[in-house]
Amino acid sequence: MIVWMLTASPQSPPRGLAALLDAHPNHVPAIINGKCLTEDGKKLMIPKGATVQSFLALLRNRHLLLDEDSKRARFVIVDSLLPANSTTFGQLYQQSVEDVLKVAICEESTYGSYCV
Repeated sequence: MIVWMLTASPQSPPRGLAALLDAHPNHVPAIINGKCLTEDGKKLMIPKGATVQSFLALLRNRHLLLDEDSKRARFVIVDSLLPANSTTFGQLYQQSVEDVLKVAICEESTYGSYCV
């Protein structure tokens, strides 16, 4: 289950982050950006046990990605790193130096041309 966060600015850390983490100790705060998303700068609380692959599947199932085209591959970049699909968000949060994970969803044509 993903808990949605509501704040004013997509670039700033949410207000009351400590209170959110206390209320949801098994979740990781994240700001999701990408040109292929329906809403850029969405703030989420992602379960620590969720893998990168399950997160992409969740975005597809909830129709948060634009242009569901089978000719495009989607990648998750967290804090300028391309994690393995089996990596959990809890592991990524432990490696992060910031309070909030910066997650970018990128896409590329399966034939090799750069699309983002």
